[in-house]
Amino acid sequence: MMTKIKNITTLLLGMLLGAVIYHNFFKSMTAPDNTSQPSKSSNEIVLTAAVPDSNEQVPIQKLQVSKTNSSITDKSPKLKILDNAKIVEADSYEELLKNVDPTTEALYQQLNSDFYNLFNFSDAKHYQLLVENGMPTPEELVYVQQSDTQDLIDQIRAIKISEDTSNNIRLKRQKLASLAFNKSINELVKEIQNYHDEYQLGDDLSKYENLDYTHAPAEVKQAMDNVTSLWGRAYGNLAVTHLARARFNEINIFNDSNTGEYEILAHIALAEKSVLTSNIFKNYSERHGDEGKSIYMGIKLAILLSD
Repeated sequence: MMTKIKNITTLLLGMLLGAVIYHNFFKSMTAPDNTSQPSKSSNEIVLTAAVPDSNEQVPIQKLQVSKTNSSITDKSPKLKILDNAKIVEADSYEELLKNVDPTTEALYQQLNSDFYNLFNFSDAKHYQLLVENGMPTPEELVYVQQSDTQDLIDQIRAIKISEDTSNNIRLKRQKLASLAFNKSINELVKEIQNYHDEYQLGDDLSKYENLDYTHAPAEVKQAMDNVTSLWGRAYGNLAVTHLARARFNEINIFNDSNTGEYEILAHIALAEKSVLTSNIFKNYSERHGDEGKSIYMGIKLAILLSD
């Protein structure tokens, strides 16, 4: 009986902590931030970003809700690969994989794994939600994979965001930045493994010799630069954006597992809200254990109460 009471108390305390974390997280998403690089604070979770290549500091939430004048013509360069990309018709993720070539299938499987099985849909409605939340078409997937990361950064930087930018361009830019951000994370992991083959995403970087930025090999340093550059450009409320930022926290750059996990759980919960599922956390917990379940539930509850 006492064990049962202790478990319930632990669950309730975890949910309370989760609700507080989400409250701070949500506030940080609606307040301006003056930095375009990741930074650590001992008292708060920093999850906002300034609009790159602009003099304006825009809260992340503003990009989702700002109104645009349909008569305004975008002067930004066209994202042709995103304009011409076509959605593959499918009633399930398995059917989608059967309708693409083997190379593209492998890329989908890798990205799906990176994003905690985000793309495991089984009906048209769920598929549509995924597409609206950044699920790439085959053309987009191959384009990002085959492009040099620095070229992607330059292309993203060239798309200027201002009050006159249409939501269509904003979302395309966010989608491309999020996919490129995730790619840069994979490239950083690969570069680290070239020097420390036992390294896995989430390991404490401080225990590896010469992996601090000052002394890192040139290839690792360039990969770190790409990750931090895209960190400042992959912002917004698409599910792919939240999950790319969750993976960034798995790198554990600051060697702060508690804060990193809180941010991961918050991003997962918000991604799940966007695509109406609870399977993302299930996949995450299968990989990392369910110690954070009560905190995750608290975050989910806070999201529900804030709607």
